[in-house]
Amino acid sequence: MIRAIVAHLPPWLAAPLRRIWRSVRRPLVRRRVVNVLRASEIGHGFEHITGDSLRAAWRRFGLDPYEVKFVASPRRQSASPRALTTLATMATSQTGPRINSFGLSSIRYEEHPAFAGVPFCSDPQIETLSRELSAKLDRVRDMARLPSTDVAHQVETRISPAVAGLFAALKEKNRDIAMFRDFAERFERKLVELIGEDMAVFADRGTHAYVDHSLQADAITQSLHDAGFWLGQFDPSRVNLLNRAVTRVQTLLWDRHQRERRTDREALSTNQWDAETSANLAAVFNEPAIITGVSNYMGASYLYAGCGFELSVPGTTWWSNRYRRGDESRETAYYHLDQSSKYPKMICYLTDVGEESGPTSLVSIGLSQSLLSWVAGRALDGISVDPDRGNDTNMGKMLVSTEAGRKCFGALPREMRCLGHFGNDILAGSPEERHIVDNRTVMLGPAGSFAVFDGSRTGHRGGIVASQHRWAFQAVYAKAP
Repeated sequence: MIRAIVAHLPPWLAAPLRRIWRSVRRPLVRRRVVNVLRASEIGHGFEHITGDSLRAAWRRFGLDPYEVKFVASPRRQSASPRALTTLATMATSQTGPRINSFGLSSIRYEEHPAFAGVPFCSDPQIETLSRELSAKLDRVRDMARLPSTDVAHQVETRISPAVAGLFAALKEKNRDIAMFRDFAERFERKLVELIGEDMAVFADRGTHAYVDHSLQADAITQSLHDAGFWLGQFDPSRVNLLNRAVTRVQTLLWDRHQRERRTDREALSTNQWDAETSANLAAVFNEPAIITGVSNYMGASYLYAGCGFELSVPGTTWWSNRYRRGDESRETAYYHLDQSSKYPKMICYLTDVGEESGPTSLVSIGLSQSLLSWVAGRALDGISVDPDRGNDTNMGKMLVSTEAGRKCFGALPREMRCLGHFGNDILAGSPEERHIVDNRTVMLGPAGSFAVFDGSRTGHRGGIVASQHRWAFQAVYAKAP
């Protein structure tokens, strides 16, 4: 209610009211956390199991939850006795130097063996233009949180001219690099598109009134702010409803695997549903507490928008080495961020998943990167300079998978030499590998285990199935019309 009132006040009156509210909200927050931590003892459609993350979140409530960066910490098992999902923090026996943070810009491609011989940009003018663009992004992000800010206008008048100036200089500087102009033009369009999308999300988060409150929803919201994800477990009745909804699809996909010996994702997944099945799936994934928690996190009303359903079997190698080298980390391969920041996701198992059946793992990303690095890395995903390869995120079709692509990538300013699919660029035995392995959360659990997460801020990957098989949903949430 207070947020709703303040959002409609003029800035000169809203500012002092916000200061007064900040001075009194800490006692209220501490009081609420006691109730939230008791929520796991209340019967719901799913169990809340992230108490340690929640307590840490409330202790740090004074920090800005809308920053792109946040602190990662090892995820320890913190479930109540009733919780059904098992959390596994995978430790490593590696020795050597440690790092305390990791972001997309942590990877130094200038020192990467796969980029040996590739010239990297060091032009002072290009670097200056990049820093200016980065500063303007930070400024517009801060302005986006004010109710009076027209975000689209700020992007058009402040950001777009800075992007155009930088890319004009890049194209002029790199006229001799084959296919660079076409690459730069596609990259520029995607960069501006994602910046506009990100700023709109920042605006929603900065000025919204909470959609609703409940103990579970508040826990989900704060866990998304703090860790980038929230783990839970649907009860058996919901799992049974999901099983009944996809029985025919399961039979079809399993027969395709058995009779045709298919192991590829295209053959063993679907996102097409009839009206009855869609309604049954929505009845589960539109769980009120989840919808409210996601909506409060995003700053606008969100709803379940659809889902894919996939069978993973031994031999389904849908990620592999990017450079076909022996020094790439298998522990981090395929960790990535999603391009879009406006579509939170859910991964939900429909079978019991252990370490050998391809569990999903998540890791908090964004600790040492700027807003420009974050958006540039995501924008570069799916852009290829090889016309025969198309534009997608298949490991063989990524920009840096070819020599020509690596030259185009190296011509970018330092702050923009990032990739959203970062896991394949981490070397085995490196401090970056150790940091990710030490801080990742591997989601193990029975059918009905799920993770709700912000894929643009949380590094994630699905594991390769070594034995048995895995059925899993990938649901998407979108802003309500």
